Amino acid sequence: GYYNPQNPNGLPTIVVQFGQQARAWISSAAGMYVLEKMLTNYNDGDERLSSILATVNIILLPLNNPDGHNVTWYE
Repeated sequence: GYYNPQNPNGLPTIVVQFGQQARAWISSAAGMYVLEKMLTNYNDGDERLSSILATVNIILLPLNNPDGHNVTWYE
């Protein structure tokens, strides 16, 4: 392997994008829901989630297209 300063722990990384399509409003809400549940469960000591997070990095992007999302609501 090699050292990547952007991934210092060397674990595999999973990236999940929500809200990529401008009019897919529900996907952004789903992303925020997933993020809230993960944070709540982790803070509550969820052993299964803790074991997952010990083996992979997870990056959630709840609103991947903020400009398009804004345009569909206000223009």
